[in-house]
Amino acid sequence: MEQLHKIPFDYLKRSFYYYFKSKEEFGKTILEYYNHFFTEKPKQHLSNENISSALERIHAFCTEAKTNMVKYNFT
Repeated sequence: MEQLHKIPFDYLKRSFYYYFKSKEEFGKTILEYYNHFFTEKPKQHLSNENISSALERIHAFCTEAKTNMVKYNFT
């Protein structure tokens, strides 16, 4: 992270616009990613046949979500 300030800003800007046409497209891409993540993750847990009861599956999802929130310092 510390080395990022050494990269010329115009290079970063060109790289950004190589992948995204605009800031709005970037924002939409992030929202689509999170929407996919937060709809697929519960589906994975709720369809996990290795856990017998639906309540235990929900508990497993909540436990993983809590662990990841702590892991990323709630950011």
